[in-house]
Amino acid sequence: MMYCRGCNNTHWERTKPQGLLERLAFLRLQRPYRCTKCGRVKFGSIFLNFKPSKTSMRSKERHKSKEMKCPRCGGHASRSHRHGIEKLLFFTKTYRCSQCETRFRKFKLR
Repeated sequence: MMYCRGCNNTHWERTKPQGLLERLAFLRLQRPYRCTKCGRVKFGSIFLNFKPSKTSMRSKERHKSKEMKCPRCGGHASRSHRHGIEKLLFFTKTYRCSQCETRFRKFKLR
């Protein structure tokens, strides 16, 4: 992952080579990338791909469909810390509802 020293940004876009040095960088298997925040140009590998892959988008959609709901009120629930004996049982997952503050467990053997 490339970081911009000026603005600590990680978002880059490919740019067309401007000038002889940027064109010759292709011989070293590099191409110019421009920071989307401050505009700084940096050389990176030609094999870098900053576009989101289709597989990562599918996994995000799958994760959204399996979003945990509270059994009490039906609100959104997020992961919670395990306490006591729950730490020993590796197949339990604990959740807490963001609306009614109810804490509950789910057992997953898979």
